[in-house]
Amino acid sequence: MKKNLAGRDEILKFSDLPFEDVTIPDMGNLTVRISALNALDYHKAGAAINKMGDEYVRPIYVVYCAFDADGNRLFGEADIERVAKLSGVAIRQLSDVALRLNRASNEAVEELAENLSPTEAEDSLSV
Repeated sequence: MKKNLAGRDEILKFSDLPFEDVTIPDMGNLTVRISALNALDYHKAGAAINKMGDEYVRPIYVVYCAFDADGNRLFGEADIERVAKLSGVAIRQLSDVALRLNRASNEAVEELAENLSPTEAEDSLSV
């Protein structure tokens, strides 16, 4: 039986990543757009977790998944520490959406970080 396999163009047309606009009461009802990650940013987030530690899973996901209306990331890697010091409730709300959109659990994210060597993690962050 012949299977109906997808071709290159059919696969590449799915470049739009799902997103959700999240209103955060603890931040004065600001609305933040949280998006699923592309494959490269997913790898970079895992490398950042490997480098910084599991306690940074939520802030890292917020940094990598928060976008403006034009699709530009709101934060850079240099913002991870500052984001980590924001309201835990607010960061949890945002990171819960980010983890769900990326079909990642804390356990899966930690496993990704563990599977990267320290050199691979540093190389990923410098790209």
